[in-house]
Amino acid sequence: MSAQTWTVDIHGKKHTISVEQDSQSRRATIRVNGRIAVSLMSADETEREVPVGDARYIVRRLENGTFDLDVPPEVFLNRAAAGSSPGRRTAKSGIGRWVGFVVLAVIVIGLLRFGRSGLQYMRVPWQPYAAPDGTFKAKFPVQPTKAVQSQNIAGDIWTVNSLYSEYKNHGYAVQYLDLKVVVVEANAESIMNQFFAGWMGVMGATVENKERTSLARNQAFSFVASIPSGAGPEEAKLKVPARMRGLLALRDRRLFLVWTLAARGDPFSNDLRQFLDAFETVAPPERPAELIVEREPAPAEEARVEPAPDRAAEEAAEARRREETAKRRAAQPQINLEREWKMYHVAGCPALAPSMERVAIEQKPMGYTPHICIPDDVRNWKRKR
Repeated sequence: MSAQTWTVDIHGKKHTISVEQDSQSRRATIRVNGRIAVSLMSADETEREVPVGDARYIVRRLENGTFDLDVPPEVFLNRAAAGSSPGRRTAKSGIGRWVGFVVLAVIVIGLLRFGRSGLQYMRVPWQPYAAPDGTFKAKFPVQPTKAVQSQNIAGDIWTVNSLYSEYKNHGYAVQYLDLKVVVVEANAESIMNQFFAGWMGVMGATVENKERTSLARNQAFSFVASIPSGAGPEEAKLKVPARMRGLLALRDRRLFLVWTLAARGDPFSNDLRQFLDAFETVAPPERPAELIVEREPAPAEEARVEPAPDRAAEEAAEARRREETAKRRAAQPQINLEREWKMYHVAGCPALAPSMERVAIEQKPMGYTPHICIPDDVRNWKRKR
């Protein structure tokens, strides 16, 4: 038996909630103050509502086999959007962390009500938004709240522009800042990773998934992160765990942070995906054209006649490449793509549906998240060169 215990305070009275899981059957016994509170939680159940005094809590089974305790869906977070000043820091370590505090300052999100409320996210009244300087476009459910925050770091004024909107109990944001450092293709990814690490560190977040991608030929990566309850400054702390889905993109010297936020137990994500998919930025500035040097034509006696391409040989080579690719993919782990939710599954998963497309693991599109059914060897698979 493995056990986990939590203590909660309800109207000044402490209650102990414990979960004991049988290692063989994986069935779990949930007790409140030492007494069995509900029927056994079966091995395939992911959550169970538990009455505690005159309140209710939710016990959730996590992917790693442990359990977590959530506030019930009807309880909402305090809505706060106050800023926090982390103090002056060095340019190297402080900028990413400061951006993190700015992000936390605009988190205003409530827990979603379950059941039929999911339908409300199928009819989000999206409104287009275009940046005045023409650098990006997005869609918000209502006109976004705008905020500008600046900080003097190592003598330079860094400014974060924030656009934030919420619909029902989901939050949507676009934030951007112009970097005061030299950005070239060789160091762009390193700069993005430094900012991302500082941002996640301030929130105490755990990165669940992070994948490189591109946005209008600009370097970018998508991510999913879990934020624990209690994250944030004193005046804007999260009271329940949350899940953040987002995109980090770098165009020239402008860094974009595009993200959504919902309670971690929130099962509805269609609108969150729509918001992220709607974000657009312009392509990077074109490089100066190379100098074209005209050369004198070669004398007639030196002119060379290129041989005509051997079409038959090219077609044979292409056929061999296709055959080798098919063999390589057939030997790889096979996955099933759930394109509506940008998620992938393996055979035997109870969530499989006939509409899912079966492909080799190397054909998985960027940004797809592994379902709980994906084993570690498939989740961490890398193609051998």
